[in-house]
Amino acid sequence: MRTLIKNLPLIVKKPTLFDLLLTHFRLDRLKEDIKGYLRTSFEIVKLDLQAYLSHLGYVFVKSLIFSLLFLLAAFFLTLSLALLIGQWLDNMALGFALMGFFYLLLMLLIWLARHAIRKGVAAGLKAHFAQTFLAPQDLEKVLGLEKETEKNSISYPTNSEENPS
Repeated sequence: MRTLIKNLPLIVKKPTLFDLLLTHFRLDRLKEDIKGYLRTSFEIVKLDLQAYLSHLGYVFVKSLIFSLLFLLAAFFLTLSLALLIGQWLDNMALGFALMGFFYLLLMLLIWLARHAIRKGVAAGLKAHFAQTFLAPQDLEKVLGLEKETEKNSISYPTNSEENPS
């Protein structure tokens, strides 16, 4: 028993200045609050990403179904148009050949315009993702649409800035 009493001052520790500051300013609670905030923010980002991906999946499936129905309708319309042209020309083979040449011409035009189509699609996707993920003021910077005066450090006042009323 006597050894326990002798060692008692060693067991009870005096608080240090750091411990006093921690308890006075509640920094230990602040640390836990920051951890909780970070966990909550991470969960919100995960939920936002899940919502965005589910919407993206919905748009993909909807577009796929719409595209397949459109192709089916275009196939039957092309078939009926080939039959109609063949009937007008009294030669069914010529009607189908003219429709085939029409589609070859359409493919050639698309192939010649492939660079412009690619740039247009890329610009559209950039604009969509910039609007989705960036703040509106950053959108012009990403797309390169900022004015020349904003790119340079020199800006010239307009009439409304010279004469405030």
